[in-house]
Amino acid sequence: MESVDLNQILRLLDSENIAQVVSIKHDQARESYRLQRTTVNSYEEFHEEIIAYHQHHHQCIYGAPMPPEMASGVVRQIIDRQFSRQGGYESAFVEAKTGIMGGLRNILDRICDVLKHDHEEKYITHIFHTYVGPLNWEAQVSLMRQYMEKFRAIAPPELLEKSPEQLARDYEYVIRTHVQSIRPITSVFRRYF
Repeated sequence: MESVDLNQILRLLDSENIAQVVSIKHDQARESYRLQRTTVNSYEEFHEEIIAYHQHHHQCIYGAPMPPEMASGVVRQIIDRQFSRQGGYESAFVEAKTGIMGGLRNILDRICDVLKHDHEEKYITHIFHTYVGPLNWEAQVSLMRQYMEKFRAIAPPELLEKSPEQLARDYEYVIRTHVQSIRPITSVFRRYF
């Protein structure tokens, strides 16, 4: 593995880059799925619609079909998580049947949001494992050394008390936290420059 480059990793983890590489594709997949209506008449129709949507979304993102039993299992887990406070899958069905809270459109939007977020997280993990690696101690120390040199002026005191070697095992947390903390500032500056 070549020497690790903090600037390259920060560019790859920049929100605009993640949007271009991952997020926009999910938004386009959602946008391209056309609903005939925002409500369903039966549980069977609901079940078929969410499977069809997930298969469509998967095909758009990965260019490969997803078997219905896989789509059913994945989308069921997503809906159970997203609607856990309202009663899970059954609550989502009631929403799709009655049209409350946006009906089926809202459900598909929420499925898309989860798929997009999961893909973004996998992309970020991929960047860390590709450019640093969980077992590459030297790369982790180098990355933290570069980070401390570059951001010493804005680093919190707790971070400044530690050496790059002490931070090395937490490199992913340090970089993720940095990227998340500067995202709002970067967003403001992008409007003006």
